[in-house]
Amino acid sequence: MAAHDPDLPGVAATKRVQWPLLAIPVQPIISIKPPFRGILKLTKTGNNELVGFCVDVDSVRVLWEEAKPTLEVKSMRRITVTVVLAAAAFFYPLTASAAPGDGIAGSKHDFTDDASQDVGLCTFCHTPHQASSTKLLWNHELTTNTFSWDVPSTTAGTTFPTVQGDTYQGPSVKCLSCHDGSVAIGDVNWFNGGDPGILWNRKFSEGEIYAVGYGGDMGGNHPLAVPYPYNNVANTYNGSTTGDGIQLGEWQADPVSLGIRMFNDDGSGNIAAGPVAGQTGIECSSCHDVHNKASVGLYLLRGTLTGNDSNYICLKCHVK
Repeated sequence: MAAHDPDLPGVAATKRVQWPLLAIPVQPIISIKPPFRGILKLTKTGNNELVGFCVDVDSVRVLWEEAKPTLEVKSMRRITVTVVLAAAAFFYPLTASAAPGDGIAGSKHDFTDDASQDVGLCTFCHTPHQASSTKLLWNHELTTNTFSWDVPSTTAGTTFPTVQGDTYQGPSVKCLSCHDGSVAIGDVNWFNGGDPGILWNRKFSEGEIYAVGYGGDMGGNHPLAVPYPYNNVANTYNGSTTGDGIQLGEWQADPVSLGIRMFNDDGSGNIAAGPVAGQTGIECSSCHDVHNKASVGLYLLRGTLTGNDSNYICLKCHVK
């Protein structure tokens, strides 16, 4: 019997997934409200979970999540998805996304199929020559937005920073240079001996699932470029010091041991990877692995999106 998604009322649809070289049948049930325009994509998360995405133009909606503890998928190969709506059948041959931890190829950060010309896997972010900055050999145009929050400080009194997109030395502005919607994903400086122009003119729109800091507005988003109470003491980072109201016992002393990435600020605006006592902070890549090597769950997270143990992303920093 088909289960109905409460967010998608209407005609139920049965999806049969056939995995090459896989003997175990997988027949999860979903609902789709017609008319449906788009494709159905599958990926495998940690703990042998299968997660399905309905991709409609630029938005992605998680429709179902079915745990399969006995499922073993050694590689993500071409699959065939059959979606049955009422009496009609639609066949979508797909190439599944890379699983968490499998690297960039096939992941959300693999833009080789989107570029206007043949490019390398790393081209959209890095170049070995003519980089706009030596640090990271950065190749993507930086946002000029100034990022700020809608409140002056956290409840503990830690001041929210103001981050200038094209001058701040932390890695988060490199993430925001795509995710804030101000710069095309394919706006790079150099490829194959010259300026290639815009390789892909896709920009995120306000309200999209992957849009963060649209117009510089970080209100409602997790702090970044802020100090973390590393070793359960106050730290100073990016000109801000841990607030006096912080409950230090509610923070992991060393999140690095739990897979979180920390950064340090030498006090002169120079940001480097790794924690340093008294001057440690967090950035976007503290929780997300853009290269999909340390990712264990959805959204390139270094922890799981759900749960209540130490694998859960929030509990890797917060003690609750």
